[in-house]
Amino acid sequence: MERVNLKFRVKLGKTFTEAYAMLKEVYGNECLSRTQLFEWFKWFKEGREMTEDDPRPGRPTTLL
Repeated sequence: MERVNLKFRVKLGKTFTEAYAMLKEVYGNECLSRTQLFEWFKWFKEGREMTEDDPRPGRPTTLL
């Protein structure tokens, strides 16, 4: 959900600092790291629309 909220703030023209502060206020300790949010912020500024992770090669993780 944070990525969707971050994308919304990018579309509103918020700076990363403003968007990060808002997300930290809402999600607190459950918020993605500043580094992760910055990467997503940059991708949304560059025009990315998808909010899901990109597929990764390799064996899928299995839960025991």
